Amino acid sequence: IVLKTKVIDKRVEYYSQVSEKLNDLYTYLIRVGDWKDKKPEDIVQYKREIGKIMYVSKPFWSKEVFSAYRNFILSVFETNTGHREDAKIKADIEKYGTLTDTQKEMFTGEKANKEDIKLKYNSLEKAFSKDMGVV
Repeated sequence: IVLKTKVIDKRVEYYSQVSEKLNDLYTYLIRVGDWKDKKPEDIVQYKREIGKIMYVSKPFWSKEVFSAYRNFILSVFETNTGHREDAKIKADIEKYGTLTDTQKEMFTGEKANKEDIKLKYNSLEKAFSKDMGVV
């Protein structure tokens, strides 16, 4: 029981480090909340920061959490875009107002699948809740 409590405490600690930025990715891609306050550079940087924490903490998470995390990330980013290339945001550039040429290169240009993003984000949140003993 003591070990299980310590594992859950560690999960809560890691979750608190990624939850806000995961929500920022989500709101930016479906364009709700304060998404207009974010820049594409922020979103790509958040992905890096979240990824680092998730991979460092991978031994603490169930396979369901990690699978849901990967599914969510792949719903909002095109990864492995080339040597020394950043992941690209899966979204239609026109939806994001005035962007510099450099910022435009951060997008795939494909239309974001909002329903799929919502589904994957909700699955991730449920998996986190289960791992932390909330559900």
